[in-house]
Amino acid sequence: MLKIARLWLIFAVGVSGLASIGMAQSSQQPKTDVSLAESKKISPFPPKSVTVQITDGRAILKWTKVPSEKITGYDIYRVLDDGKLEKLGHTKELTFVDKRPPNGKTAYAVASVDYNDNRSKPREASVEASQ
Repeated sequence: MLKIARLWLIFAVGVSGLASIGMAQSSQQPKTDVSLAESKKISPFPPKSVTVQITDGRAILKWTKVPSEKITGYDIYRVLDDGKLEKLGHTKELTFVDKRPPNGKTAYAVASVDYNDNRSKPREASVEASQ
């Protein structure tokens, strides 16, 4: 009887030890969550399929919606000769009209903007304009 009691005690201590090891391991899982501060720094995806065409002396830009409820709008830029971006405007629409495009080949870029005011990398499109 004494042997059975000892075996039972060893078994009970062993099981409780395994349970506590399991709890310790589960509380030390690798961190996969992003903090709120970190999430405010994550750039959204850029719009896809940016196109531009000249119609009636105006450059009409169109792009595909970024599938995220976090997007609040799009910034539109003209790409200058030195590669810098000149902001033309902001819209919530999927189109933008540059009423006075410059002559010659012109590049435009569209960046998505989220509710934390983060901007995506701009997606470019070019067009040849003549007046």
